Amino acid sequence: LGTKGAFSTLAAPSLVHDETGRTWVAATTREGKVLVGTKRKKGWALHPVAMAAPTSSPALATSTRGRLNVFTIDAAGTLTSRELKPNRRWTKPRRIGTARSWATHTAPVTARDGEGRAWVVAVARDGIARAQRATRGGWSRMMPLKGLRSALTATPSLTLAEDGRLHLHQV
Repeated sequence: LGTKGAFSTLAAPSLVHDETGRTWVAATTREGKVLVGTKRKKGWALHPVAMAAPTSSPALATSTRGRLNVFTIDAAGTLTSRELKPNRRWTKPRRIGTARSWATHTAPVTARDGEGRAWVVAVARDGIARAQRATRGGWSRMMPLKGLRSALTATPSLTLAEDGRLHLHQV
């Protein structure tokens, strides 16, 4: 996928299936460009959508409206999201939380809860993980999560329990 050596060796790609079952991928290049795309007849079609710290992986999620969202943390520590509109164009970046306040050696993570709502969690520079969930109108405000502070170089993870609750795992 892509030119050999083009992608950051410090950031993992993100995969998600949209409401039609199509697979989407997002990956960060060595220069910090976030490329997002899906497979076409002649292979993968990747397009630059955002910028990220070369040490921060992008995260993909679908909203409750079924629209693809990409979340990124740029080199300055600003967390943003963009949404793919029905006309196949991306919205302008939407800043999440305070600019320059997110850890650049971690990545935002996404998951769906037992009710099918998408969540995104990111670690701030103060080590506090914060979360927001998809709503009918877009996304909720970021909420700080209780518990221990996260390491500023460790990306958290989310798992879905049998009872439908999401569990946060962090170092």
